Amino acid sequence: MNWEAIGALGQVLGAVAVIATLVYIAREVRQNGRSLSISALRDTTAQWNHWSEIIATSTDLAEIVSKGNKSSDTLSESESLRYGAYVQSFFDNVDSYRLLTSAATCTASSFFRRNLNNGMLPAVHGTRTRYRPV
Repeated sequence: MNWEAIGALGQVLGAVAVIATLVYIAREVRQNGRSLSISALRDTTAQWNHWSEIIATSTDLAEIVSKGNKSSDTLSESESLRYGAYVQSFFDNVDSYRLLTSAATCTASSFFRRNLNNGMLPAVHGTRTRYRPV
């Protein structure tokens, strides 16, 4: 075997090594993306659970939300502040969920429509009629 053949063989082995490395890196990046998606879904689910737990465990807040969903004009100043924080928390959760699901193109609209119609979701300034789920 002459030096040119050894050089050509080295180039072929080098090319195979580069391709193998690229395949490995692509697989690792995909697995990392899946791990991040699962982690984000877990965090978003925890946020929704916490949000639901707050309303379920606080009779005061449940009454405020019920009154606020009917008409925010009937709330006192402190109730309006609590209701506003509740609504802000809800829409923060919606934004997180929409960002997460838009990447995965999931259909979250049935969840929002169902809960919008049963009174669980806030109705501030006519959101029941203006808010359109994804």
